[in-house]
Amino acid sequence: MSATVLRHSGPTPPPLRSLAMAATAEGFAFVLRTLDQWSRGANTFDGPGEVFYLAWDGDNVVGMCGLN
Repeated sequence: MSATVLRHSGPTPPPLRSLAMAATAEGFAFVLRTLDQWSRGANTFDGPGEVFYLAWDGDNVVGMCGLN
């Protein structure tokens, strides 16, 4: 696999639904929590010094990283 890492910003939530379902099935809730918080506007990584990245394998999001 060769992933491409791109910054995601703005009010539109990142496309994390598939990754969130896979992570939740393995017992990790943080991806779903991130998607929920972004959708509600509670955390959109848009403050000073904040950043959010998505790792893509083709059309599939395979990872995420955010810094508040």
